[in-house]
Amino acid sequence: MLNSTANGLLQRIALLCLVALPASVPAATWRARTDDWSGNPRPIIGDWGFDRPGYPKGLYLHGVTMPEGYFPANPLPNPIIYDNDEYADILDDDVLCAMASLGRITLAAQVVTPIDPKGVFKERWQRSAFWHHDRCLRSGMCMKRIPKPIVGNTRAEPDPDSPGVKAYVEMILSWYRAHPDKPVLIAMGGQSATLASAYKRDPAIADKVIVFYVSANAYNGHLAWASELVCQNMRVVHAYHYWWPEVGVPNELRALPRNDSADWNHISGEWAVLDNLKDVLGRDALPFIDDPYRDKFNCGGLLERLKRNNQYNSGHHHKGWGDDAYSDGNIFVAWEPSVYRNAILRTVRGGWVIDHEYNLDWLNRRAIHAASYPFLSNPDAYRNCGCCPEP
Repeated sequence: MLNSTANGLLQRIALLCLVALPASVPAATWRARTDDWSGNPRPIIGDWGFDRPGYPKGLYLHGVTMPEGYFPANPLPNPIIYDNDEYADILDDDVLCAMASLGRITLAAQVVTPIDPKGVFKERWQRSAFWHHDRCLRSGMCMKRIPKPIVGNTRAEPDPDSPGVKAYVEMILSWYRAHPDKPVLIAMGGQSATLASAYKRDPAIADKVIVFYVSANAYNGHLAWASELVCQNMRVVHAYHYWWPEVGVPNELRALPRNDSADWNHISGEWAVLDNLKDVLGRDALPFIDDPYRDKFNCGGLLERLKRNNQYNSGHHHKGWGDDAYSDGNIFVAWEPSVYRNAILRTVRGGWVIDHEYNLDWLNRRAIHAASYPFLSNPDAYRNCGCCPEP
């Protein structure tokens, strides 16, 4: 038999072991859809539904959706973390940076997770985020509001001790300490390895975020360990890979800035408005809009990408069509709820997510245009704010 001293020592060791074990953190889940808001007068984070009285028509997410008339007169209160695999192909980062420069959103972080669906590190994908940041700087945007990119996971396996992952966790936790009623919004456009590694580092972040994830069931979910972990443990608003409508010529664009001509090399309509911003500002160039194309990863300003990237230009696309969408931009529902008029709870990667069921029809595309183009075309987004270097 053990004497009392030895027995007491074992008890203390057992207690220390219990304290050292991480606490079990339940998954953050969506509650059942609220169909009658009069029966749910005090919603909590996780409640959702449609057309809550006093709020814009469309999808209501408690803690995210603002009252009717609140935005854009007032900035969105939730911070946004933008996390993508590269910053060269799509235009979502352009909209978010323009909104941030105007003070309409808090862009808490720009994260680049430069891993392809096979788990291969892509160095030029990583560099594309810094090239985009440089274009913002050279265009006179308010760099106090546009953070320098953070490099997240650069390998396919979990990396919870990397500097980017540590920064991810601390941003979420520090925001929550100050604003527990406003979850951090994460715009997820690539493999979710950095966010999943952040969860492995501290599972407590799960109920402090809402993840707007595109194509977790297809291209952006190929790292299954990451997409499954995110979808099963966090509140996810998801768009299927058929989110993007196809167009053949630029005068068919409705969500993206629209050219009045069917010629991709001709500039007219809203493209001309963007091209003329440099004249409005009295400058020779505006790199955010007109920086020249160099290669497929340093592919220039917004107009250059519209004209040359195969995501948009049907002539460059191997299938003969382009996309009329901010291809990773289902975070738009945070300030334009009408684009999710038809969402359901369904299983994606083993977790229950709010999923947009249908394609971007013409009403949705017009709503997205109204929620994006005014920020891109506002000269004040590119005026020197007085606290940043002159371009």
